[in-house]
Amino acid sequence: MGQRRFFLRGATLCIIVALAAFPQVSTAQKPSELTLAEVMSMALAQGRATEARAKVLAANARLQEARGAAFPKASVMSFVGPSPSIQCLDANCTRTNNTNVNLDLDGVFGGIQLSVVQPLYTFGKIDRAKRAARSAKAAQQHLAGAKDGDIVIECARAYYGLKLGRDLVWMLEDGQEQVQSALESIRTKLEEGNDEVTLQDRLRLETFAAELAVRLADARLVEGTALAAVRALVLDANADVDKAPIEAAGFEASATRDVLRSPEVLAADAAIRGARLFEQYRRAQYWPDVALVAGLNLARAQGAQDPPTVYANDPFNQTTAQLGLVLRWSVDPMTQRALVKQARAQTLGFEATRDAARSKFEFEDAQAKVALKQAEAKLSAAQSGEKAAKGWLASVLQAEAIGTMESKDLVDAYIAFFTMKSHWLKAVYDWNVGVIVARKARGEYAALGARPSPQRFP
Repeated sequence: MGQRRFFLRGATLCIIVALAAFPQVSTAQKPSELTLAEVMSMALAQGRATEARAKVLAANARLQEARGAAFPKASVMSFVGPSPSIQCLDANCTRTNNTNVNLDLDGVFGGIQLSVVQPLYTFGKIDRAKRAARSAKAAQQHLAGAKDGDIVIECARAYYGLKLGRDLVWMLEDGQEQVQSALESIRTKLEEGNDEVTLQDRLRLETFAAELAVRLADARLVEGTALAAVRALVLDANADVDKAPIEAAGFEASATRDVLRSPEVLAADAAIRGARLFEQYRRAQYWPDVALVAGLNLARAQGAQDPPTVYANDPFNQTTAQLGLVLRWSVDPMTQRALVKQARAQTLGFEATRDAARSKFEFEDAQAKVALKQAEAKLSAAQSGEKAAKGWLASVLQAEAIGTMESKDLVDAYIAFFTMKSHWLKAVYDWNVGVIVARKARGEYAALGARPSPQRFP
């Protein structure tokens, strides 16, 4: 008995330790309910947003490369090999035992060559290269901001689409229960021979029940598709959104009007600045570079004697150093002229891109304003209609309770209510997404390439 108790205690202790060591086993499958701000923040840290940020990092690396051109550049070459056997035949070493190439080897031959070049004046080449790279980085930052805006809209559509689908499912499931209850009541009355109902009443309700089933299938498709979109955006197969019903987001058009500019336009402006600087860089290639050059050559050969004079050209034993100003000039006017023309053409191309981006920005802003205005009107009308349909349905249900209701009135009231309720839910979805689109069209979610912060979301 004592051994059994000891075994049970030991087994219980092991189970407790195992559960404490692996708490994630019991909680890993619990869906994480995300708000819209959390969905957007997680999506902006994943996938395509990361790809855009990688391009910014690459542009920043090119900027660092351009800055590095102002610093000294060193070139080092070392070597080692067999040493030839060369002996002097007189004190001044004017004659040696070998006068031609031979395979007489003796010892090791090695050395090192060091060269350092420090640019001093380049007629603006380095400065223009740095400024052009800085503009290219700014352009990539703005383009990354534009990508953020696109992702924000996708998040809003997925988030509000999921809420829309679920609210439609909940409404239609509740409607199915009510219609099924009414249908069972009519069937009972028909079986009892009640003259208040007819076969047409039953068929009318059965047809409406089938209509509800079709709409419910569509709503579940909307819900499933939106849930898959949310999980794809946040890269979490277990993600979900909060269970609060969909509500109209607050928005004041004047609060964001003309505050920010389109990130595509900002990117094009930065690209134009960079292209013009690059054109100036190409023009500066017509001129030479002034640099300070220092060098050191060191070589030793064990098998070769060193002549006693520095005027002797001895490649096997030498120690030399250099320091001086140099003028480096690559004279190729025809090629340089072609490169300048290419840079100028690139500038013109970016200017055309900027004009197109401005037109697109103005169109999207105007389109967003119209869509938001229409969504507001639709929301107001649907809200009034839903309220009226709810009152109609309530009056019909009261009439049913006292036995003065006809089945046709019940079906008509249900159809009106579910139709207007669906219109209202869809109007809320259109309004909420329209708010995000309007803000994105004005560049609010991509100011200066910065990532949008959660507190700025509706």
